Amino acid sequence: MKIIIVGDGKVGLLLTQILSEDDHEITVIDSNPEVLMRSEGEYDTIAIRGHGASVKVLKEAGAESADILIAATSSDEVNLLSCLLAKKLGCQNTIARVRNTEYSDHVDLLRDELGLSFIVNSDEACAREIFGLLQFPSFLERESFASGHVEIVRITVGKDSPLKNIKLQDIEKVTKVKVLICAVERDGQVTIPTGDFMLEEDDDIFVTTNNADFSRLIKELNLSARKTKRVAIVGGSRIAVYLARQLHKIKVEVKIIEIDRKRCLELVDLLPFADIVEADGTDYNILVSENIFQYDALVSLINIDEENILLSVLGKQNGIAKTITKCNRTQYIDLFRTMGVDTLISPKLTSASKIVHYIRSMEKSAGYEMLTMNSIANGKAEALEFRVTKESSMVGKTLSELNFKKNTLVATITRGKEVMLPSGDTAICPDDLIVVVTLDKSITHSEEILENRGRGSKK
Repeated sequence: MKIIIVGDGKVGLLLTQILSEDDHEITVIDSNPEVLMRSEGEYDTIAIRGHGASVKVLKEAGAESADILIAATSSDEVNLLSCLLAKKLGCQNTIARVRNTEYSDHVDLLRDELGLSFIVNSDEACAREIFGLLQFPSFLERESFASGHVEIVRITVGKDSPLKNIKLQDIEKVTKVKVLICAVERDGQVTIPTGDFMLEEDDDIFVTTNNADFSRLIKELNLSARKTKRVAIVGGSRIAVYLARQLHKIKVEVKIIEIDRKRCLELVDLLPFADIVEADGTDYNILVSENIFQYDALVSLINIDEENILLSVLGKQNGIAKTITKCNRTQYIDLFRTMGVDTLISPKLTSASKIVHYIRSMEKSAGYEMLTMNSIANGKAEALEFRVTKESSMVGKTLSELNFKKNTLVATITRGKEVMLPSGDTAICPDDLIVVVTLDKSITHSEEILENRGRGSKK
């Protein structure tokens, strides 16, 4: 597809990187010549210098014949105007990144009036991600599929874990429920494991099981099942507002520490139910005086990565059960994780993943249809959900009869209301929802999970 990306900042660059790997024709618009040279040099893109909401610039980029325009600048207004103009010029689909709650609260109106195909609010998406993790504090990462009936969660094999030194083929003897380990991250490297793979201490494992069995799994693995009742948030950002509102709905006590007085006054109006504290949340004495170390969870949402990391480490050292940290620089995520941080959240990665998921779901062909795409293991692997139609070459065949690509695994099959953790004898049927975990980031169609199958392949 012909894709125009307006804005070559953090989100735009990541989108350029991911979508260029999918062999799309990418044109990047930005007013900064240095960042354009970087994109042009590192990736096979066309670079155009100029304002993303300029008709002249959009025409130069070929908006009239473009399949998709993605507006991902730091300005909501520029993004919306760019999408509107591109649509008027003839662009088939437009995607806007917005952050202002005034815009994201009126998504349907914006879609109708501006002709937008998709709107992504990275702050709201991050808040939802954090909220889901706070509901199950033992999970470091949590992704949902099949309308919430299937989940893949990230768990660390601790020093005293019953999974330590256990081969995957023997894992159900320990868990007492049927589970599938679909990926393992060890020393920064991700593996799609086989049955003879042995788990070691400090492995991060990606587990899926029937949702009804998650509670039993937590119990059998000696994971904390303690409910989150009090959450401390350092940094009164938009993410904090979205998160606080969600937590309030389930009656979780929220305290927000924000250093800027003006922002504190805004937060008091926005969140009358929350305890708003005007103070430096990085000051140890403040944390002590506000009893932060007595809270169930600490969420660090400051704009400086180093301060967020310091806060999380400090929280863990002082007994906080769950720490969640915002990280702007994704290249340092692996390094930060070694410092003892539970969970790292990247708004940039979240935005890019949502947009890429939407684009890939548009690419439909006979026999396959992508419904969901989530990055896991900090973007090192992908979990993809497909709906199998009757034209698919996989229909009627068991998994053992299919020749899957290396480092690719069918994690679950949902058939009607039944969620299955498949074995080699499980056959594929029309309308099955299959969740695939893979290290191959070029896969956009279900047929591409097989060797020697292409995008247009049929029976």
